[in-house]
Amino acid sequence: MEIHREEDSKEVDQPEEIALLFHWAREVGIYLNLNLLYPVQFSNKYYGIQARSPISAEECLLVVPNSVIFSLNLHTPLQLEEIFSAHPEYFSIKARDYEENRLITFLLFEIAKGPGSFWFPYFNSFPRNIENLQDWGAKDLIELQDISILYDTNFRRKKRKASIKELNSILKEYPHIFIVEDIEEEIINKCWKTIETRSFRKGLPNLSLVPLADLFNHGINYESYKYGNENEWGRNYEEINTDSEDEDEAIIEDPPCLTLSSQKLHRLNFGIYDHLTEPMEKNSKKIEAEAKKIDGKIFMKKLKAASREKEIKKKFDEERNSFRISAGSSESYEAGSQVCISYGKYSNRVLLTNYGFALKNNKYNYARVKFTLNQLLQPIQVEKLSKNYNGKMQMAFKIKKSKLNLELIGVLRGLLWNAICNRPKAFFYPCDPDLEMAVMQRMKTLLNHSLEQYATTAEYDEKLLEAAEGRQYYAVLYRLNVKECIVQNISLIDSAIKVIEILKETIPSEGLNKNTKLDPFSIEGIDEFQNKIKEYLETYNY
Repeated sequence: MEIHREEDSKEVDQPEEIALLFHWAREVGIYLNLNLLYPVQFSNKYYGIQARSPISAEECLLVVPNSVIFSLNLHTPLQLEEIFSAHPEYFSIKARDYEENRLITFLLFEIAKGPGSFWFPYFNSFPRNIENLQDWGAKDLIELQDISILYDTNFRRKKRKASIKELNSILKEYPHIFIVEDIEEEIINKCWKTIETRSFRKGLPNLSLVPLADLFNHGINYESYKYGNENEWGRNYEEINTDSEDEDEAIIEDPPCLTLSSQKLHRLNFGIYDHLTEPMEKNSKKIEAEAKKIDGKIFMKKLKAASREKEIKKKFDEERNSFRISAGSSESYEAGSQVCISYGKYSNRVLLTNYGFALKNNKYNYARVKFTLNQLLQPIQVEKLSKNYNGKMQMAFKIKKSKLNLELIGVLRGLLWNAICNRPKAFFYPCDPDLEMAVMQRMKTLLNHSLEQYATTAEYDEKLLEAAEGRQYYAVLYRLNVKECIVQNISLIDSAIKVIEILKETIPSEGLNKNTKLDPFSIEGIDEFQNKIKEYLETYNY
C-alpha cells in the first residue's frame, strides 16, 4: 500500500475566480470530494490540492459528467463545422495536429462569448501566465546540455508560430463568426498554451479540457484518471495508462535516428563476407529465420497497442459516461498530503516540453544517448556498409538508472557476433560468456564516452542545483538526472561483468561445446548457461 504522507504547505486565500469556479462546478453536476482543499501552496512553490483528512483506497475524488467536458466530440457548434469542412488541410484528420487546431478554434469561439459561454467560470479560472519549454530563450535551452531538445524545441516553436498565423488567416475569412479582436495572434497563442498544458487525451474520445481535473498536479506514484460509466468503474476497468515503461512522444530531430531490426542486424553482420562456407550459410539461414520471428513479434505488439487505443475511443458516445478520478486500489492519503494524478508515464524531457516542469525523482526518466554507426559497428562492417547507410548515421537508446538497455545490448551482440567462433543462438540470446563480456565492455566504453561529452560533471550540477531557481533550476535538474542515469547504468554494467566472470569459472567451456551434432539452437550446455545468465539479469531488471 502506497501511503502519501503529509507535506509542508501553506493554505492561501481562495481567489474570487476559483470560488466562482467551484460554485459553477456544483451547479453543473461536477462532484468534488469534500475532503479536498484548493489552493494550497506546497514546498515546491506550486499550488495544488490537499487532503483535509485521510482518504482511503479507491475513494472517489472527482466526477465530471459528459455534458461539462470541453470536447468537440461532445459539443460541436454548427458555425465551426462550416470552417472545418472548408479547410480540410488544417482541420481534417489529414493534418498532423488537427485535434489541437479544432479545439483551439472551439476555445476561441467560446471565450469570445464572455460571460455568455457555458464554460465562462472555467475559462476565467485559467492562470494568466502559462509557460513551457517553447518559451525559453536560447541561453536557457543551452543550459539543458542536450542538443536534441534544442532542435526539438526550436522546431516546435517555429511550427507553432506558423500554425498560429495560418489559423489567424483562416478565421479572418469568417467575420460573421469571429471579430478581429478575438482572434489576434497573442490570444490564439494563449489558447494554444492552455490546450498544451491543461488538456487530456489518452482514453478520451479526442483531445479535451476537463474542468477541475486540471487542478490536480502531476505525480509519479499516483492513480490515473478513468473514462466510462459507473458500471465500468470497478477495479477491473481498464485504466488510461499503458504498460509501457514510458509514454513519451517521439523527439523531433533532423536527420531522424536509425532503428536496426533483427533482420538488418543479420545483414550487417554477414555483409562483410564475400563468400559463405556451407556451415556459415546454414547458420546464416537459422539466424535469419529467428530474426524474422523476433521482428514479427515486435510488429504485432505495436499493432495490438494501436488497436487497444481505438477500442478505448469507442467508449465515448454514451451520455451517461463521465470522467472520474479516484484514489488507487493500493494507495491512501494522510491528512495534509498533496493529492495528485498521473498525467502519464512521462520523462522529464516530455514534462518540460509540454508542461514546463521537471521532477527530481522521476522513475520514467532516462538519458537518451546517441551513437553513430562508426561507433557501433566494427571497422570492417563500416567499410562494407551498403549505399543506404553511412558511418555518420545515428541510433538513439534510452538509458535508465535501474535497467540495462536491451536494444543496445541486442545491437552490440548482433554486431560483435562472429560467424567463425560463435553459435547461431548467441546472435540474439545471452548464451556465450565471452560474447556477453565483449558486449558489456563495449557498452561501458560507449556510455563513458557519452558522459565525457557534457560540459559539466554531475558533482558540479548537484552543487549548482542547491541555489538555482526558475528555468535554471529545471535545466540543471534535467541534465543532472540524465547524467545520473548514465552513471548508475555503468555501475550495473560493472556488476554484470563480475557475474559473467563468475559464470565463466563455474561453467566449464567443454560443457558448452558438447553434443555438437545437435541443432545449435537446442544445445543443453548453452541452454543451461542461458538460464543462469537470465537468473542474473533478472536480478538487475535486465
